[in-house]
Amino acid sequence: MSSLDAFWDHYNECTNELSGVRTVDEVIDICDKHFGKSSGDAFFPGGSGDVEILSVLEEAGWSPVWVRAYYYFGIRQPDGKDGLHYVEGDIYRGVGKPL
Repeated sequence: MSSLDAFWDHYNECTNELSGVRTVDEVIDICDKHFGKSSGDAFFPGGSGDVEILSVLEEAGWSPVWVRAYYYFGIRQPDGKDGLHYVEGDIYRGVGKPL
């Protein structure tokens, strides 16, 4: 198995695990397990797969607060108590404010 195959295996496993998440903590824990941290609270390498984190979270019942692109958005968890914002792969707790 090549390192590229291993990357896509992690990517697919991660998106599968994210498909039922209900909280920011779950998103952070799952993404950390697969990809570690970058400059945010967690990291998900978007923009290169068939499935993006924005669509996975929306399908799990999350509500977008603002969306500038599939790689730059703020979204609330289903109960509305917490949210995250996503900036080119980095995940930060809180919906943030778009530029």
